[in-house]
Amino acid sequence: FYVIRKGSVEVIQEAKGVTKVVATLSSGNFFGEAALLKGEPRNATVKAREPLELYSLGKEDFHKVIGQSSTFNEQLRKALFLRQ
Repeated sequence: FYVIRKGSVEVIQEAKGVTKVVATLSSGNFFGEAALLKGEPRNATVKAREPLELYSLGKEDFHKVIGQSSTFNEQLRKALFLRQ
C-alpha cells in the first residue's frame, strides 16, 4: 500500500493487448489497496511521472492498521468501490 507524499503517477491497465492510462494520482492519493483488500494479484501497473516521495505499508502492517481503524478500513473500501 502506497500513499503519495510528493509527485505523481499514472495508473496503467492492459486489456486485450491494449494499454490504457486509467488514472493519474498525485500528492495525497494512494494505490495498492485493491490487491491487499481482495487478496488478489494487482490489477494495474503504476508508473512514476516524476520523482516521487512515498509512504508505504507492507501487507502485515496494512492489515493490522485496517483491523484497528474501522474508519480507515471503510474509507479504503469506499475508494476501492469507486475505482471499479
